[in-house]
Amino acid sequence: MNQSFKLKSSEMRQNNVVEKQTSKSGQNYKTFDDEASVRKLVIELIDGTIEILDYAYFMRARYSPLDGSITLIYTWGSVILQGERLRLLIRDFDCNLPKEIICNDKRYNQLAKSNDFVVNALLYEI
Repeated sequence: MNQSFKLKSSEMRQNNVVEKQTSKSGQNYKTFDDEASVRKLVIELIDGTIEILDYAYFMRARYSPLDGSITLIYTWGSVILQGERLRLLIRDFDCNLPKEIICNDKRYNQLAKSNDFVVNALLYEI
């Protein structure tokens, strides 16, 4: 093997391609700022209940514009997020970026900015 051969893996890690695709964190939504080795998704429900889901078991996501929902498929079952303008959120799941999502009551949907998504409910299918 050639002695001058180098992998440059450390240089590739520093090139954060994901950074350009992220949506901005807001009051009801936070994304990972840096490369975390262990990532978990925190969802705070309307009643204050907090659910923590590990990305290690995350397999795929499906966006359904007719239902206004995103289905997150895990190895143990699926989680359904229901709300409005969720197309803005589904792209972030492609890179495992969502860190924290806070659900809002439907009556406050009109107060959200037109360029923000709103999550109103969380359902499980096991």
